[in-house]
Amino acid sequence: MGLRRKNALVVFSRPEKKIISSLANLLYESLSDRHKVILNYVLLERHQSITALINKIAFEKKWAKSTIWYNLRKLQSFGLVFSSGKVGLTDLGKCLIKEGAR
Repeated sequence: MGLRRKNALVVFSRPEKKIISSLANLLYESLSDRHKVILNYVLLERHQSITALINKIAFEKKWAKSTIWYNLRKLQSFGLVFSSGKVGLTDLGKCLIKEGAR
């Protein structure tokens, strides 16, 4: 059993914060423009009910409510948004907005 290493193998040579930042940028850039708009609305209107938020976006952007619901559900499935009465960003969503805004 002489093949075991005493120290952990270092896979990445970049600091962990840089890796997380790079992954957040990659994920942010892979989102559609509608996803990004909805994330920004959630950030700014985080204490509203989900229905009130959808009505506001539909009125201001002239988008169909069904389209907004669909995209909001996608963002929830990605783990970026939560809604339990009020709508808000998860920790991952906050990190993504912070890193993507750079």
